[in-house]
Amino acid sequence: MTHTPGPWNYAGPSDIGRDTYSIYGNGPLAHTAGPSDYGDAAEANARLIAAAPELLMVLSYALADLDDVMPEFEPSGDRTHSGWQTIEDIKVALAKATGQCIRIENLVADCQC
Repeated sequence: MTHTPGPWNYAGPSDIGRDTYSIYGNGPLAHTAGPSDYGDAAEANARLIAAAPELLMVLSYALADLDDVMPEFEPSGDRTHSGWQTIEDIKVALAKATGQCIRIENLVADCQC
């Protein structure tokens, strides 16, 4: 399963409502909305969603880079450096974003298996 290619953008407030923002790529993708007492949450959510394709790409690159360099930082293989936990956190985030399941230390990432 793949997502709509980026870049994605957002615009708003839209004609749907004062606190509604539209996310679009080559066409409409989604809308965010929130009651006015949420402050700027609807726009902040729209910005985050619009950044998703770039965040996914950069996180994938960061994982590959960390996987390459971490053994140099800890050649003993003890895996006590905090970078190893960062690698596991990135794997969980990527699994959630892509709908894949991964197992880490007998835990299953929060995804649809």
